[in-house]
Amino acid sequence: MSFRLGLRCGSLRLTLNPVMAPIRLSGILVVGKGEGAVFTQVPWVQRTFTRILGFEPYPGTVNLRVGSDPDSKEALKDIHEARGIAIIPPEGSGFCPARCFHARLPSSLPAGLVIPEVEGYYEDILELLAPVNVRNTLGVSEGDEIEVEIELESGSDGAGLEGSEA
Repeated sequence: MSFRLGLRCGSLRLTLNPVMAPIRLSGILVVGKGEGAVFTQVPWVQRTFTRILGFEPYPGTVNLRVGSDPDSKEALKDIHEARGIAIIPPEGSGFCPARCFHARLPSSLPAGLVIPEVEGYYEDILELLAPVNVRNTLGVSEGDEIEVEIELESGSDGAGLEGSEA
């Protein structure tokens, strides 16, 4: 862990904020439930993730099943305990809240990790958004191993985003 030093104009005030190193994990590309394609096409979802991640998500998500070795389990624990950026769906939308983190796939492909706040959601699956069809862009298919880098400090400012129907 490294630290970020902050100064305030007018008075000398030190603030040490931990800066978490990105977590690197490998996972096996698996078929999801197909719900990501519907979710990523909802207008407020597209607007929200475009603001957060800086790209409009390609329809669908990429699902990686992370191994059960001790290092992977520890990394998953760190991810699930991190704050991330809160995604609050519009009232009455039928969608659950979620957290999001900036991520990067091979070939420096920008991505976003989405963790739905649903009881019993798979703890060993990373659900990723990207601006392109990841399978075609990276030439990967089900069963292939893919590495992802996740920025845990994404939500350190506490800024969440709410969806709106407008």
